[in-house]
Amino acid sequence: MSLIALLFTEPDERARALGVWGAISGLGMAGGVVLSGLLTELLHWRWIFLVNLPVTIAVLALTPRLVERDRAPERGGGLDVPGAVLLTAGPLALVFGVLRAAHRPWDDPAVAAPVLGGFAALAAFALVERRSRRPLVPPSFFADRTRTVANAATVLLSAAFSTTFFIVTLYLQDVLGLSPLETGLSWLPFCAVLLAALLLTGKVIARVGTKGTALAGAAATAAGAGLLSRMPVGGGLWPDVLPGTIAMAAGMALGLIALQNAALHGVTERDAGIASGVQRSVDQLGGALGLAVLVGPRPPSPRGRPATSPRRWPASRRPSATRWSPSSWPPSASPSWPARPAPSNPGSAALGRPTPVGQPRAARASISTSMDGWGSSTATVVRQGRTPLGQFASTNSLYASFIAGKSSRVLR
Repeated sequence: MSLIALLFTEPDERARALGVWGAISGLGMAGGVVLSGLLTELLHWRWIFLVNLPVTIAVLALTPRLVERDRAPERGGGLDVPGAVLLTAGPLALVFGVLRAAHRPWDDPAVAAPVLGGFAALAAFALVERRSRRPLVPPSFFADRTRTVANAATVLLSAAFSTTFFIVTLYLQDVLGLSPLETGLSWLPFCAVLLAALLLTGKVIARVGTKGTALAGAAATAAGAGLLSRMPVGGGLWPDVLPGTIAMAAGMALGLIALQNAALHGVTERDAGIASGVQRSVDQLGGALGLAVLVGPRPPSPRGRPATSPRRWPASRRPSATRWSPSSWPPSASPSWPARPAPSNPGSAALGRPTPVGQPRAARASISTSMDGWGSSTATVVRQGRTPLGQFASTNSLYASFIAGKSSRVLR
């Protein structure tokens, strides 16, 4: 991304270059969602992590041969190790504390300590950067208001995207009863629209500007999240899922590329790498915090009753997953999951078959597997039945609406 900032100095050219770069990531995402479903269906969900190992090995082996070696510029001052440690520990502690809130109240030390520690680490990071001779992120970098707002909006937009991807995957598997492979294939229309919109974003920015494109992306994302907030228990893929995901795909492409372009506003050779690193970091941080808020905080107990610990599956109903040991490698086929009641709803169909309604209010578990364009993946056991599905998608609408309001005042 820093190379794009240096090689393409004009906003229109940079937008087109960012669109091509994003399209390549979109191709990786399209292959990832299908591959993750295929691996989960035919082998085991752990393979979605193991498949990255040969890719990493190939990159490490080929990079020294294909990339010419250059000489790094002489720069004194050393590395900002304290800043790097604090910047890593702060978000990690925050995410960990929020996730712990799924099982304990907020005033529990196991929750309050990491959350307060995370904020303290971030505050200490700001102080360290002011005194460091070679700061990891110079405080003056955020003096540009356009860059600051663009990065803050990226956090919210990425949070909306990651939580929607996660909860819709659960909906497709747990409510509509699709297999992992069918779930991966169900995301292909989203990927196709995302890819097309990424390629067209440069032309849109050239016509309406960065500000107008960011607002259009936020509006489309909010509209898609609003449609997804109305997904019913007895719904179907085509009428209830695809319209919302397609709208969000167009919004994400327009919004993220416009915000990336704004995040590189006014950068020079001196701070292009910093701008790129900050933008990519807040993108990933938004996804992590969004998922943590989605699955972490426990909603208050109804009618004022004290909160209780989450119900656990009896030993007889827990899924039997393959345990890792030298004698059991490679893992066997897909783990055997206990059968659950799934009455059919004749009034709706997903992929042409009756939709299993499942257990609407019981504490049930399912494994959601997905992979994004950067090769990361999620395989998370999540309890459902505590908070309405629409509340999660409605939160994403608020994310996007907030982005639109702030962007309309600041972005140029």
